[in-house]
Amino acid sequence: MNFIYGWDLSETVALSGSTQMNRALPEARGGDREYAEWAQSAVAGFSVGARAGVYAEWFAFFHAERGGTRAEHYANGGFTWSFGDDLQWDIRAGVGLNESATGFFAGTGLVVRFP
Repeated sequence: MNFIYGWDLSETVALSGSTQMNRALPEARGGDREYAEWAQSAVAGFSVGARAGVYAEWFAFFHAERGGTRAEHYANGGFTWSFGDDLQWDIRAGVGLNESATGFFAGTGLVVRFP
């Protein structure tokens, strides 16, 4: 389940976030039973011209495993380019902020909206 929300603060600045709850399978972490995994994010996005944007994000995963709750915190930023109303490309990079988190990650994505 994922609850996504956002606010336009001006024509060029937006804040958004999501609150998510997942059922994680035991194989995902080498355990023997399912557990709840909560995820939270907060994003600040900025328009740069008519088609480009940049963003900064904090997100975290909270694993309610048998041995207790463990959290992973991350920060990342990225660049977006809109090819039109229904197609957007992004590139991003980030780092883990605590010992439980992955050190560095990068990626790219393509969003297609079907009207």
